[in-house]
Amino acid sequence: MDGDPADESGSERVRGVMLSHNAPDLLYGAIVAGSVLAVSSAHAEDSARVALATALVTAIYWLAHVYVEAIGDRFRDRERPMHRRITEAMRNSVELLVGALPPILVFLGAKLLGADTQTAAQIALWFTVAMLLVAGAGAAYLAGVRGWLLVVESLVAGSFGLLAIVPVDALRQFAFVMALGALLDAFVVRPLLVPALITLVGRRGFWPGSPAPAPEPPTAGPAPSGPASAPGAPR
Repeated sequence: MDGDPADESGSERVRGVMLSHNAPDLLYGAIVAGSVLAVSSAHAEDSARVALATALVTAIYWLAHVYVEAIGDRFRDRERPMHRRITEAMRNSVELLVGALPPILVFLGAKLLGADTQTAAQIALWFTVAMLLVAGAGAAYLAGVRGWLLVVESLVAGSFGLLAIVPVDALRQFAFVMALGALLDAFVVRPLLVPALITLVGRRGFWPGSPAPAPEPPTAGPAPSGPASAPGAPR
């Protein structure tokens, strides 16, 4: 059964608007601003300092994004000068700054309405989660996803925003465990335990895979039948 032409034309218009803007950078900006609001509001009672810290970190992240894009473009186009690549990268990623504005504005608006710093930050964080939910649902809907799959994709998109609402103490403990695990893996497991295990069990240590076969020695070519005669030598 064919879809409604009006609905399809509306979807195409929305898709065209989203493609004309850098939607991933918009979401990046919202996630960065929400995460910084979650951390800074836990350590500062002054709302102006929280908003300033959020804007400053977002700007630094934007500059790093511009630098990486400009340097990466150097490998594809070696002719354009650096200042032109930086200018284009700044123009292409300005949506990152735009995406960070709604959480900051919601935070300041809640503060002006009488909420304390912690409550205003929570309101801004839930607003960020709602932004991600709407963005995930809209992208899935425009891609033709319907039914329970649409609900699943929307929840997955919003779950990234929920990471910013985790209490800071629990987030700090999780980060400590992750860092400790990375250090143990880098300095104990890989250089000591894995070679010792392979030494003890031999080829079975590669299970469930199999070790690469040893390279065959190069085969020697046919030996010359006799000594080579120098040019011009008497035969």
